[in-house]
Amino acid sequence: MPPFSQRKQALGLLGWLAAALLVPYLLWINFAAALNYSVWQLNPQVLG
Repeated sequence: MPPFSQRKQALGLLGWLAAALLVPYLLWINFAAALNYSVWQLNPQVLG
């Protein structure tokens, strides 16, 4: 088993990579929410 400092460094790199990989997902979720909201606003007959 590698020393603690090497494991900590590897986990830090993985954490950074995981955060970087979440960025496109978060952008997509925001775009989808804005698109959904605009379609909802453009169709007042279905607003209830």
